[in-house]
Amino acid sequence: MTFDIWANGKRKTAPVVKLPDYPANAGPGTAKQVENRADHYRKVAAELRRELAAVEDAMVSALDRQEARQGAADRIHRIAKGRPR
Repeated sequence: MTFDIWANGKRKTAPVVKLPDYPANAGPGTAKQVENRADHYRKVAAELRRELAAVEDAMVSALDRQEARQGAADRIHRIAKGRPR
């Protein structure tokens, strides 16, 4: 059985758990499959968190550098116009 889901405005098919012919015996295998999938998603989420943290650090550094440059440019502009602090 599949279910349709919407992600980012696009229709996708939801993940499917494969069940054996005899569902009475499926418990341990299905539990292991779900556990493996959850472990995989946890690892992917951790990687994404690390990547987002690195991007955030890079953005903060870039904004700090830009702010320092702009501050220096403003000081030079004031001095050039003859208005010291």
